[in-house]
Amino acid sequence: RRIRKPVSMLDVLPTLLDLTGLQQPDLKQGQSLAPLLLGQVAEADWESRPVIVEVLEADVATGQLMGNTEMIDGRWGASLCVRPPGATFVIGRNGVGDALYGCVRAMRPERFLLFDLWEDPLLQRPINAERPDLVEKYTALLEAQLEANAAMRTLVGAGGERVTLTPAQLEMLPTLGYIR
Repeated sequence: RRIRKPVSMLDVLPTLLDLTGLQQPDLKQGQSLAPLLLGQVAEADWESRPVIVEVLEADVATGQLMGNTEMIDGRWGASLCVRPPGATFVIGRNGVGDALYGCVRAMRPERFLLFDLWEDPLLQRPINAERPDLVEKYTALLEAQLEANAAMRTLVGAGGERVTLTPAQLEMLPTLGYIR
């Protein structure tokens, strides 16, 4: 089934858990697309979420994240620059290239940029001054995304949660194409 509304890779885990009947973890990102896939909700009635794109690398000296976390929400595009104080950054180290350069170095001194994707699809003119209401909204959403990522990294770093699958669930997983 093809879903024409925006979806995210963050939706894969909640969708797989939902389709296999497994419990959703307390801490998760994304939403289950199972109701759409199973025809329980019409696509016209589905409220999609903004699509989040992240280009983040660990700072060589501190291990703190730096880079961009971005959001596409219909007409609006938002980019939040993540750079810890005193971050050391070297072009080319650990596969990091130009994508982070503008954010971390002086080429992009602004922490947040907002774009009207309908009027400026090539992201040439930030509209921060014209839409302070959206700057506030999307800055808060992207900062919340960063906090959710930090919590997820902590959970995964601690080994995550243990789940025991039933034989029926194990039998269903290969039909989804993710394991053999």
